[in-house]
Amino acid sequence: MIDLLPQRSTIDSTQYCSTLKKPRKAIRSLLTLLLHDNARPHVSFETQTTLQNFRSGVLEHPSYSPDLSPCDFHIFGPLKRALQATLFYSDDEVKEAVQDFLKNQPRSSYSDGMDLLNKQWDLCYNAHGDFF
Repeated sequence: MIDLLPQRSTIDSTQYCSTLKKPRKAIRSLLTLLLHDNARPHVSFETQTTLQNFRSGVLEHPSYSPDLSPCDFHIFGPLKRALQATLFYSDDEVKEAVQDFLKNQPRSSYSDGMDLLNKQWDLCYNAHGDFF
């Protein structure tokens, strides 16, 4: 799911909850787990209330931990490499390039990325706060 906002927009709880409600019914009907960081819009009362209405659990996320962020861990790195040195002339060009990148990823890349995240999660958990 991609939710691109206008320039200089701020994501607040209302915007975040609106984004959470967008996935198709087929996805929302599945038992899912949500992993997001502890940014204020993610932990607000409004967001917690919205999430209680979904059939999804929320994984506990330690204070800022880039080692466990799915986007930082798996999506943004390859996206940055794919778009580096590209000159965009409009927001629409950026949006199209990001959508094309995501659509052209093999289906397995997302499950492979989650498998890698799971291994990283185990490493972090078993390190008990130590560096590894």
